[in-house]
Amino acid sequence: MGTLRAQIHKCLEELDQSRAENERLRMLISPHSTSPTATASAAAAAPATPLRPAPLTQFVGATPVTAPPPATPCTPKTRVTPLVVSSPLSVAASEPFMEASLTVSPTLEGSRLDLSDLQLALDNLNNLDDLPLTPPRSALHEECTIEPIPPPDIPPPDIPPPDVPPPEFLSPAAAPLASPHAQPTPFVDVSLPPATPPDTVEALIRDCHGCGDINIAGLHRGKKKPLVAGGKLQMEDRHFCQYPWNGNKDRALFCVFDGFAGKEASQAAMKLLPKELYKRMDAAGEVIDLTSILCEVFAEVDRQMKSCEYMGSTCTVVVLWRVGGKRLLQAANVGDSSAYLWRDGAAIHLSEPHKATSPSERQRLLSVGIKMEPKQTRINGVAVSRALGIHFIKENSLGVISSPFVSPVYTLTTADTALLVCSDGIWDVHTGGSAFKAVFAGHRDGGSVAALAERFLSTTACNPHCQDNVTVVLALL
Repeated sequence: MGTLRAQIHKCLEELDQSRAENERLRMLISPHSTSPTATASAAAAAPATPLRPAPLTQFVGATPVTAPPPATPCTPKTRVTPLVVSSPLSVAASEPFMEASLTVSPTLEGSRLDLSDLQLALDNLNNLDDLPLTPPRSALHEECTIEPIPPPDIPPPDIPPPDVPPPEFLSPAAAPLASPHAQPTPFVDVSLPPATPPDTVEALIRDCHGCGDINIAGLHRGKKKPLVAGGKLQMEDRHFCQYPWNGNKDRALFCVFDGFAGKEASQAAMKLLPKELYKRMDAAGEVIDLTSILCEVFAEVDRQMKSCEYMGSTCTVVVLWRVGGKRLLQAANVGDSSAYLWRDGAAIHLSEPHKATSPSERQRLLSVGIKMEPKQTRINGVAVSRALGIHFIKENSLGVISSPFVSPVYTLTTADTALLVCSDGIWDVHTGGSAFKAVFAGHRDGGSVAALAERFLSTTACNPHCQDNVTVVLALL
């Protein structure tokens, strides 16, 4: 305020000098006329001259004080007019607290400033010293600092994050369907969480689930008949899905058995094969290829099923085991239940369908002397050319054998994320690629592996081209 007082006093002195200069000039121009009317007319025509720039806003404690910056010193004017300013000063104060503000009133722009105006402003300014101050003026002068006004503490708006698609898990290109009647499943670009590197976890796989359904509606669509007149249609599929296998975290086994001419053969194979395979793997120790063991197991299980003369079963086996920190996978099968591995966005076929319509099987049958018609689809009434059981046909050398197809050994990496083993009722509708896409179509709902497998089975069974029992074994690697 001391600076402001000095400015006002200086302006008063300059106004006195300007008034004297104006009077002297008026006398020179019109020595015989001292009429105040002429002076008023000249003043009305003179342009306004701003006294000082815009005010500067400061903060004294928590109370805003608007104070003008130091004004440009007034210079004597050579016009025969009183000095005109854009905005005169006004001083205001409110009691009982020190909330004084020095403002320039925009409503008084263009008004004239004379000696009485400045003297009144100086008197009002001096009266501020008599007002009660809280805190004391000395404290205000010592503690007052000019700080930038902090931005308001407004929380950011609740905007959901962008819907960034997860890493590519499913390839957008669908493989052609195996059946000409099969309908493609609409592709949904969803992903599973990436597989965890095997070196960082103890688990061999993440999770697995197996399920099956008799599919009565599908059997009726296919006009299937009970084995005995007046009897009931049967669920002839069986499956084995276990991890840890017999409590061993370094082994997992997934199997599907699709019986025909009754459920007895698939039931027997489900009980015999896992036990025989585990026993032979224990005896072999740490091996990196199970080809010979799998062939021996299939032969032994088939031998123990001698009682199944007219009944048989397909058998598709996928074994996972760990050797030296590596996860290994190998598959073997007889019949038309298929297995697929989902690797880096593509379905790898782990099995080979054994049907009379298969070119390789047709060639094998012809090579052993079995006559085949060009459009023949069955061998002695049986749809598959390799199976467990059905010993009546085998003993008569009619072309059906139990020697399995054995896949190469696959070393699993983070690119291998899922495994599917299903009976032929599923493959009447899907190929490997379309099956995986249908399995994970509902993954955005956060379903478990059991929910994914059950949903896939039920939706496939509703397809009009599904006309058999259906079984699904799903494993997340």
